[in-house]
Amino acid sequence: MRTILIVSVVLLSACSTNQINAEEKAFQDKAAQMPVANSITVTELSQYKEVGTISCVQDTISYVGGGADEKCRNTLKTDAVKLGADLVVVEARDTAKCSSGEHLCVYMHGRAYKKNVEPK
Repeated sequence: MRTILIVSVVLLSACSTNQINAEEKAFQDKAAQMPVANSITVTELSQYKEVGTISCVQDTISYVGGGADEKCRNTLKTDAVKLGADLVVVEARDTAKCSSGEHLCVYMHGRAYKKNVEPK
């Protein structure tokens, strides 16, 4: 009886872990495929609803050759997925001293948008 209980707990744990991994993978896939634009036209904007503002600060010391920009864009995309967005529009990008004052940081700010659902 004790063996059956232990096996049941292990199997349930494995199912739970697989479910979490599948959900996490789907989340990561959606973030990786999230389009990022530097601007949006009025016509395009009419097709979307803003779901929130997003921002990122990334130090450049760890990322050489533009890697900090990519890391920051990925952070914006991940935050946008959490808001249920389909599009990221970066409105501002700057490089300035980090709050520590020791090295430079990349600062990005943008908005997350969800595509409007067409009425049937």
